[in-house]
Amino acid sequence: MNNERQTIVELSNSQTKPAFSSFSVIVVFLALVIIGMAFIPVLDVRFKPSRNLPQLSVQFS
Repeated sequence: MNNERQTIVELSNSQTKPAFSSFSVIVVFLALVIIGMAFIPVLDVRFKPSRNLPQLSVQFS
């Protein structure tokens, strides 16, 4: 009886173990934030957009 209980406890402990630690998730998130912040100067943000918008014309003959 005691061996069965021990086996069940071992199985339940092995199933509840997270795939990644909290520390790893936070470090990856911070790395992605830093990478994202590095791309901010590259973004094309126009505070006064021009009147000429990109257009696509399709003609059928």
